[in-house]
Amino acid sequence: MSAPVPPPALRLILLRGPGDGPEAGSVAETIRRAFSGGIDPGGSYLAGGEELNVDLRDYAGLPNGGAEALDLIRDSLHSLVAVLVRRPARDEQLAWDAWVLELDAIAREAAQSGERHGFLMIDLDGSGRDVIRAAPETGRFQLLELRDLGEEAVRPAHAAVRVLHHARLLLAGGLGLAAGDKLRFFISHAKMDGLPLALALKALLKDPLKLDAWYDADDIVPGSDWQKALRQGVLSSVLIVLRTENYDLRPWCRQEVLWAEDFAAPMIVVEARTRLLHAPSPLPLSAAPWVRVGDGNLVRVVYAALRESLRLLLFRRRVKALEDDRLIPAGCVVLPRTPGLRTMLQAGRDLLARTPPGADKMILYPEPPLAEAERFAAESILASIDPSIRLLTETDAAADV
Repeated sequence: MSAPVPPPALRLILLRGPGDGPEAGSVAETIRRAFSGGIDPGGSYLAGGEELNVDLRDYAGLPNGGAEALDLIRDSLHSLVAVLVRRPARDEQLAWDAWVLELDAIAREAAQSGERHGFLMIDLDGSGRDVIRAAPETGRFQLLELRDLGEEAVRPAHAAVRVLHHARLLLAGGLGLAAGDKLRFFISHAKMDGLPLALALKALLKDPLKLDAWYDADDIVPGSDWQKALRQGVLSSVLIVLRTENYDLRPWCRQEVLWAEDFAAPMIVVEARTRLLHAPSPLPLSAAPWVRVGDGNLVRVVYAALRESLRLLLFRRRVKALEDDRLIPAGCVVLPRTPGLRTMLQAGRDLLARTPPGADKMILYPEPPLAEAERFAAESILASIDPSIRLLTETDAAADV
């Protein structure tokens, strides 16, 4: 008898009204790419990325009169219903009215779940307020107006970034994290040659994307322990490494990367060096996604950072589901990206310090498994700390029970 299929950690449900038109198709396609990865068929504005393993459903209209949409919400750990709305043509009005009333029921279902499920309405042409008046339950959720997201050509990309962010908040809530309404980005840069890029990225995050950045010049309170504040900034944020020519030479830049490595924090690298030849670097950056912005498109940086953060949260949420079902021991260390030796050493020490003697000790990391040589080195490090520590992938852990 085969094991039951676990519910998806996150399901994204895209709903488009009757006769939704080309603009809705463009926004929907960009959102799909944000979650499914692959190469952007329209060029390199957002570039590609790996598959995030989100269960994505896209409907022109409502599946089975809305009943299937309700089942999809209930049958997932978390779901995000993203609705694309525009003013209907005269011959679409009856179908539109029925569709809006069904949205009201879907929004009510999402509201009754607490923080498990979300409902996001993307207003394509200013008709969102009409939907709220006709379906009041939708009014308790965020209304994202496309016209507020910058120039017309980039609005679909900005909308996709906001949907990624909204999905991240749902997962963070499911993990009991104090996510607030903004995601913190730690912009790590060398002041000598990285400051203009850092300031431009910080400005983009605030307007039009309306996200947040942790920036040492603004966010360290005068008189505080700035070294401790800097360290905590790394651990509570997505680290964005602006790797300019001077970055590897700056002691605090190197320290920020090492802190992120110690705690397997989300990290991406923006390759901003221009020289054709560079000396070898000891920085552990190989496991982080890399982004190039030679065309000046900083939205690509935010996009990559959000996708990396969401990928790590999805892994943590799946592990928590295994713990909740008592398929793995509670309190295992979760390393949500391929661990380096420095990460492994810190994880083993943390596990030993917080686990009672005789308790099962497990460290989990996502697929793919480490290669033979790397696994041998990692297990040797862990054995030197405590021979009972087991190092498993998520697949290994599920099969182990």
